[in-house]
Amino acid sequence: MELGEPTSEPTPPPPVVTIAQPRGRLSRLAVAAFSFSIVGCCANPAAIAAVILGFVSLERIKRSGGAMRGRNFAITGIVLGCVGLVTSLALQNFAFSTIERYETQMRDGVVSILSPTVDSTVVVDSAIFAAEIKGVSTADRAAFRSAVVARYGVFESFTVISTEPIGSMLEPSFNWEVMFRFADGKTITGVVRTKLVPEIGSIMPVSRMTKIRLDGGDAESLQLPAIEKKLPEPSQEDSGSEDSKESTSKG
Repeated sequence: MELGEPTSEPTPPPPVVTIAQPRGRLSRLAVAAFSFSIVGCCANPAAIAAVILGFVSLERIKRSGGAMRGRNFAITGIVLGCVGLVTSLALQNFAFSTIERYETQMRDGVVSILSPTVDSTVVVDSAIFAAEIKGVSTADRAAFRSAVVARYGVFESFTVISTEPIGSMLEPSFNWEVMFRFADGKTITGVVRTKLVPEIGSIMPVSRMTKIRLDGGDAESLQLPAIEKKLPEPSQEDSGSEDSKESTSKG
């Protein structure tokens, strides 16, 4: 380069233009998986649907090449769906085992009353009947068993036909519709009513009988206790006071 010649400045690089990529649309399957996972905490079908939809939506989002989004929804749906599935299965297993436990306690009570091979003097009354059922002594159970044997024969076994929950949340009870079988092949329908009562030293309540009845068909039914609890009838003094109140109000 000779002296006196103008220097040439370097050409600046062209400006970099960034083009915003369009945001992918949200995967409906991912949203559905997330929604089902929330419901699935209480229901098995929803939890299963959440897991299936979550995996399907993940595969579609992966193959879309960025055209679809919602991966976090899909993963959350899979995780919550699995947690809900395990939780609901555990709760169902606990419920079934609890019902089986109450049914076993009911069966033990029925067998201890009707079976001729069980010595009724060994069984404590409070272990069969609820505390509110008073007056059911060992002699009462023996008399009831003798009446059953005299009418139907020797008791062999019984089968639960249906179970109906009754009572309230504070005092839950069950009606067990059963079929009694006797040695001569005779079958008689009946009802066993139980009540859940708290037990000292145990977290779970125990099942105690409040009634056992064998339907008699044409004859009178056999029931223990023989008389169910009824509301107390008003005494003569109460009725007289009510009559005086009515006469006073009319005057």
